[in-house]
Amino acid sequence: MSIRRKLTLLYYTQIHLAVLAFILASSISAVLYEHINWPVSLLVGLSTFLIYSLDNLFDWKKDQAHYQEIIISIRKYHKITFFLIPLSGLGVILLALNSPNELKIGILLLGAGAGMFTARFANYRKISSNNNKPFAFFIINRIFISIVWTIVVVFLPIWYEGRTISTLTWHTFIFIFNLVLVYAIIWKFEKTDSELKKVIVQRCIFQFLTFPLLISTSVVIYDIAIGLRTMLSLFNLPPIAISIFYIYKISTKPYQLRQKISRFSILIILTIAISVLFHLLLV
Repeated sequence: MSIRRKLTLLYYTQIHLAVLAFILASSISAVLYEHINWPVSLLVGLSTFLIYSLDNLFDWKKDQAHYQEIIISIRKYHKITFFLIPLSGLGVILLALNSPNELKIGILLLGAGAGMFTARFANYRKISSNNNKPFAFFIINRIFISIVWTIVVVFLPIWYEGRTISTLTWHTFIFIFNLVLVYAIIWKFEKTDSELKKVIVQRCIFQFLTFPLLISTSVVIYDIAIGLRTMLSLFNLPPIAISIFYIYKISTKPYQLRQKISRFSILIILTIAISVLFHLLLV
C-alpha cells in the first residue's frame, strides 16, 4: 500500500484522534502536576477510540463512496474494530469503576459526549444530509466539539487528582481550547461539501485561525512573564507553529486534504509528546 493510501486509511480510522486525546490528557498532568496520570489518560484515549469507531461503523454506508480506493483495507479494519470496540468499552468501564468519586462527574460528561456522537441528534442528521449545510452551523458545531474536548482533557485529570481549579488551570484551558478549535476546523473542512468549502475559503476562515493560536502563544508568554510558568513552558509552543504551517499549507493548496490532515495529526501528536517528555525530565 502506498504512503498516500496509508495516510488516507489513517484519516478514515480516526485512530489519531484517540491518540491525540490521550496525549493531551497526559500533557495536562505533566504540565500541572509533573507526572502522567495513566488511568485518566487511558480513560480519555479509550473513550475517544470507542466513540469515533462507533461513529465510523454507523456512517459507513454514507462514507464508503468516498473511500473506494482503500475499501478492502477499511473492511479489514472494521473486522478488527469488532473486537477492539467491546474491549475498549470494557476498559472504560473498569477504569470508571476504579476511579475516585470526583472523576465520576467527568465520566458522566464523557458519556454524554459519547451519546451525542453516536446518536447524533435527529436535527444534526437532518442538517448533515443537506448539501447546503449553513456556514454558521459549521462554526457553532466546531466550537461546541472543541469545548467538549477541552473540558474532558483538561478537567478529568484535575478531578482525578482532587485538585482545585486555579488561574493556571484556566490559562491551560484557553491554550488547549484554541489549539483544539483550529485542529477541529481543519479536520472537518475535508468532510464538508464543495459549496461549504468555497464559503469557508471565501470568508478567509483559515487566515482567521491564526488568531486563536496567537492568543495561546500570548497566554504562555504572559504566564512566564508573571512567574506562573517556567521557561520550560516554551516547549508547549511547537504545536502552535505546526498548526500555523498547516493552516498556510491547506489554505493555499486545498487538495489531498486527507493526507495533509493525517501528516498534521502525526506532527501535532509528536510535538505534544516531546513537550510532555521535556516537562517530565527537566523539572
